[in-house]
Order: sequence, then structure tokens, then C-alpha cells
Amino acid sequence: MTAILEDYKNQLLDKVPSIVEVNIKTPPSSYEAYLYLFTNLENSKKYLGIHKGLVEDNYYNSSKNKEFAEDYTNSKSKFRFEVLDYGDYSKMSSEEERILQTNNAKENPNWYNLSNGGSKKETLRMDVVQQMVLRIKSGEFDCVDENGEWVKEDKTKIYNLDKLQVREVQYIPSLVSELVDRIEDAMGNTDGCDPVLIYEERLSPKKIKGKREDLIGDGNNTIHAVYKSKSAVSIQTRRVPYEVHKDLSNLELRAIGGILNKRPDKIKEPASIDDAVKFIVGSYENSALEAESSQNLQYLRAVGYTSQQIKKTILPKAKDAISKKKFALSNQIFIEYSSDSPHRQTLISVTNSYNNNTTYAQHTSSGNIRMDRIMTNFREVYQLNSNKKKLVVVVHHPEPSYKEKWDNGEEALHNKEIKFWIKGLGFDFEWVQMPHLMDNKLVD
Repeated sequence: MTAILEDYKNQLLDKVPSIVEVNIKTPPSSYEAYLYLFTNLENSKKYLGIHKGLVEDNYYNSSKNKEFAEDYTNSKSKFRFEVLDYGDYSKMSSEEERILQTNNAKENPNWYNLSNGGSKKETLRMDVVQQMVLRIKSGEFDCVDENGEWVKEDKTKIYNLDKLQVREVQYIPSLVSELVDRIEDAMGNTDGCDPVLIYEERLSPKKIKGKREDLIGDGNNTIHAVYKSKSAVSIQTRRVPYEVHKDLSNLELRAIGGILNKRPDKIKEPASIDDAVKFIVGSYENSALEAESSQNLQYLRAVGYTSQQIKKTILPKAKDAISKKKFALSNQIFIEYSSDSPHRQTLISVTNSYNNNTTYAQHTSSGNIRMDRIMTNFREVYQLNSNKKKLVVVVHHPEPSYKEKWDNGEEALHNKEIKFWIKGLGFDFEWVQMPHLMDNKLVD
């Protein structure tokens, strides 16, 4: 915890009689908002909220609950105050809504909150995004002098700015290494590097009464390479004034960054599938956009993904991730039975429970059912023990989409083969499905 936050913690304990415990999670270098929680230690009743600003700016809460106000201001009460998380205001708002809905706080006597939240949804206006991309590419924001020559900035100053994460990873080591080599070959000259895009005054001040901070919107790999280069000292930049970008959502800034890193027609270092999936899941979390929304499809095509990649890989993966988040809102968890899952042993135990003198059982994933292998195994077992005339296949679903496919016809297709090849020869057969959902017991 920083000295400022330690001082703020001590102020709360000294000046607010009802607060007897304070837990403040270590903050990142910059954040737009934070998620906080009050807990009445005498009855465990809670109040959850978010604030756009710094923890130490003397904001306490925005509750309109009279009972909470009376308890909180009562010097005989005992409350714990916690800062749970930091991030974009929209993301903190979405997290607040998720927790409140999971606990149905509005109707729950163990919560002071009068509603289940109403998260601020970020906009994704692709027409506005495309227009900004055109303005950036046109050179409107290039930092050049009256002769059109680049006015480069100190590499350390730019490197130390916070960075908007557009890709799944902040930077690609192999690409950075190659860029460093090229810069060194040019004796430290960075004219061949793409300009670093900077959104001026995008971030809230890092301290009370401080100045707003600039944010790197594109060029993370470039600035990492220039900074690592022993010869380079400066880098060319593009600066977007606050008045230009202030009404753009963070989601739109990420979309701009994604399009500026558009997949080329001639493949070189493409944006990854994980980047696309993460963007779509973020669209759902922050803007309630379903995976196949027109905005998402426009974005994916604008970045350069092919129709096959969108249809066969990106959307299915994104839908599965979104389904799991929807389960979480219902206080449920999707159960995975992969080899490294803690539930794997349960799958094995269930399978073994069906094995006896007359039955052979094995388990398989609905994502890769090989009936030829299953029947070969059964044949080999039967040849060793002719009493085993029943085959049980225990099925688990690796993703929500496979459960949906199974229920919507895949099981029926397998049953046609089973009826002909297994039951038709006088053997018995049974499918056993493992449960795919469980209650989230970690939620109060």
C-alpha cells in the first residue's frame, strides 16, 4: 500500500467512529474507478458501490438507504471498509452489477443496496470508430513542424506512459526483438517505426489535484522496442487532443487500436484469435452486446478476420465464454472435466462405479466422440469376458456449446449407430451425462 493510501486508511480509522477495519487492495499505476464494500461486522450486512476517482479523495458512499445511513453514522456501529478492485468505470460498474445480481441484493435482507445495479454500458459506434481511424491515418494528429518534419519525443517519457491494452498480451517479445534489431541496424534512427498514438489527458490524475495523464492508444510494441534499443533516443508520435477523444468510450478506443493493427492481406504478424474473443467478451461485459451483434461483426471484418475464422472459431469461443459469464450471474459455475481439472477424479469415479461383472464403462468428451474406438474397446473387453454385454459411456461437455449441440441432435445421431451396431447385435447400451453446472459456493 502506498504512503498516501496508508495515511487515508489511518484517517478513516481515526476520524470515522463506525469504521474499525480497513482493507485497501494495492492499486495499479492508474485507474478510472474502484469497487468498494462496507460490511457491518455486527450483523454481516453489506453495501457495495463504485466510485469514479481516487480512493483517497474523501468519497465515502452514494447509498440512499436510510438504514445504512443510520448504521454507518452511528458511532457505536462496527464496519469494515474494503476496496476490492480497480479499473475502467464501465468495467467496475459491470462487476458491481454482477455481484449484486448474483446475491439479489435488492431483495436480500443481508444487503443494504436498494437495487441490483445498473451498470454504465460503453458504446461501440463503428461509424465513429472508422472516422477516427481515417483522421489518424490522414496525419491530422501527427506531431510535425511547419515543414512537415516529425518532432520526436524522448523515448523514456513516452515509455513511462500508461498503455491501452488492445491485444491479448501487452506486447509480443519476438516482434519487439526484431524491431530492436532493425533500429540498431539504422544506428538508432526511428524514422522507419510507426508513430506512437497518444490520447492526451485521457486518464484521471494519479493524486489529489494532480493533472490528467496521457495514454498510449497504439504502438506498444514500437515503444518497447525503441526503449530497449541502446542507440535510439526518441520516437515520433501522434497526439489526439482531449477535446477530440473525450466522448469516445474505452471500448471504442480499443476498437480503433484493433483496426490500426488490422490483419494484412499478406499474412505477417496478425492479431490473434484470442484478441478477437477477448474483444467480443469485453463488448458483452461492458455494452451487453451479444457475440453475433452487428457491431462485433463489423469490428471483426474491419480488423481483417476471414468469414471462416469468425464463423468457425471466434464466435463459438466467444459464445462459450459469454455463456459461462451468464451462468455466473445465476450463481452457477460451468464444470470442466479436463485432465488438469479438480473435477477429473469425479468423472473417473463415476465411470468406475458403472464397471461390474456385466457392464463395461468408459468416459469421453462430447467434443470428440469416437464411436469406432469406443466399440473397439468394448469388443476387446467382451472377448475377454463374454458376461459383459452392456456398454455405458459417460459423457462430459468441455464447453457450453457442446452441451447445447448434444441436446439439439448430436446424441440422436449417435443413437442411430448404436441401435444398428450395438443393440442390433443383442448388447445393451446407456449414455450417462455428467452434470455441467454447479452452484458457486464461494458467493455469500
